[in-house]
Amino acid sequence: MTLVAWELGVGSAFISGPEPPEREPYRMEAKKLLDIPENLNFIDLMIFGYPKHWRTVRKKNRKALRDIVFEEKFGNRFNIGKADTHL
Repeated sequence: MTLVAWELGVGSAFISGPEPPEREPYRMEAKKLLDIPENLNFIDLMIFGYPKHWRTVRKKNRKALRDIVFEEKFGNRFNIGKADTHL
């Protein structure tokens, strides 16, 4: 998701693990905003947005998926089909 976001000019951040107690008000506000029940907590959170100061986004020279995705064991190429493109 972060790679696709980058290609679209959208910034992202992945947040995981326990937060310090002083961040509790922010977590509670996010739960309220997203209508998450009180008895549930965030474990992981992925945030997307447009940065205030964005450097020029340029296409990355990425490897083809067929070169990095394997099935069942390393080296066994995954049959990606039409999705076999560069990200």
